[in-house]
Amino acid sequence: MDIGYIGAHQVHLSYSNLVSSAPVLPYLSRSPRADPSNPAFINSTHPCGQTPTQNLQCTINNPFKGLPNMTGTYATGATLTKYQMLQAAPEFSSVTQGLVSGSSATYNELIARLHLRSQSGLTFNANYEYSRNLIAQQLNAGETQLQYQESTSDYPHHFSFTGSYQLPFGRNQRFLTHGNLVDALVGGFQVNAIYQFLSGTPIQWGQSSGPGNGAAFDFATGSKGYNQDFQVHPRNITHAFNTSAFYTGTGAGYQNCLNNKPGCDPTDTGQPSGTYNYRTAPLYFFRSDFTNNLDASVIKNFHFGERFRLEYRFEAFNVLNHTQFAAPNVSPSSSAFGTITGISSVNRTLQQGLRLSF
Repeated sequence: MDIGYIGAHQVHLSYSNLVSSAPVLPYLSRSPRADPSNPAFINSTHPCGQTPTQNLQCTINNPFKGLPNMTGTYATGATLTKYQMLQAAPEFSSVTQGLVSGSSATYNELIARLHLRSQSGLTFNANYEYSRNLIAQQLNAGETQLQYQESTSDYPHHFSFTGSYQLPFGRNQRFLTHGNLVDALVGGFQVNAIYQFLSGTPIQWGQSSGPGNGAAFDFATGSKGYNQDFQVHPRNITHAFNTSAFYTGTGAGYQNCLNNKPGCDPTDTGQPSGTYNYRTAPLYFFRSDFTNNLDASVIKNFHFGERFRLEYRFEAFNVLNHTQFAAPNVSPSSSAFGTITGISSVNRTLQQGLRLSF
């Protein structure tokens, strides 16, 4: 039996940064939901509105119109939005700096291994690993203050077992060792098995591919934030987690208030914008279904004299036909929010073959 530890700390890892978005970050909305879309907020006193989103959408004269070497709407449009003009080097659609040396990562792993090889034909190897793989990464494109969080390579629990047993019958074994007919019927059998359990993959909620929060999400009003019971069930295809813990509104309630219609809800302003809202929610939250797989095989050897040996193999992959479900839908405004519509595993597969050795 062996017990060990593996640790790694990586620094100065590179990442790509949308540097053109950096000047916009202080002006993004800090609301966890979309800013109210109310035309009445725009008036002579507040010509650019009263919310961060309205302010960024406000138009101003285009200073690039008619300049040489300008193309597209920048060359012909009469106006641009404040959002466009606040970008670094606004004459370009975007500017990305590659290989920014500012990220870091840590990996810590505890390993336990049990190995046995006996004279009776039994061999097995059992391994258990507990590990964490965390990395500093962006929540909002353009920011250089990275957030330390889970990565897509973080699988805390991993157990694997491989075993092989040569049945003690027939030629050169303990029982029924005499006679070619007996050896052909019951001798030369070997049974093998491979089992693996692996924690589920962290589920990604949106991304930080552009300015803002990359389609983040909000918790329901009055909730306890991350400390509530999310009732995570990654194998429940119709209710993978407690969807009522999240805000799933589309903004219809706020529009009903503006139009004096039933169903008025002033807090239902819509999902946060991937452009105009600043993200604070983590990129990865919950885990998808875990790996639970067993493969097995049976091998039978036939001997023909001293020179020839025929090997027959019967192999079964995913013997128990265990389904591993894919990640659930994590779009709060989707009717499929919290449901699972796919699988990550393959169906049980059987195969057989022959090999002649001489």
